[in-house]
Amino acid sequence: MVNKGIGGSTAKQWADSPDHVKTIVALEGGKDVEYMWVSVGGNDAKDELPGCQLAGGTKDECVAKVIAGVMADTKKFIDPVVEAYPDIKIFQFGYDILNVRACVR
Repeated sequence: MVNKGIGGSTAKQWADSPDHVKTIVALEGGKDVEYMWVSVGGNDAKDELPGCQLAGGTKDECVAKVIAGVMADTKKFIDPVVEAYPDIKIFQFGYDILNVRACVR
């Protein structure tokens, strides 16, 4: 097992270099890699929710915006992996962003 995570990173940052994750898989064995674990969303929410609300968005609008952004950004860096390694099993863990609404005022 290899951990190539970068603490504090966001889905948006990983999406800026969409082939980066595919390259990591290639360097760790390519087609021999059976599983990939992805955990994104928490840092995106932490970075984006306050500014969204300061700009006048409601908590529901801001949470929906963050979720849509995380989904779109994750697709950008996951799609190249799936294209190159169609048999890889990807486990995506995120954060319970919906419960963030209780914390966002």
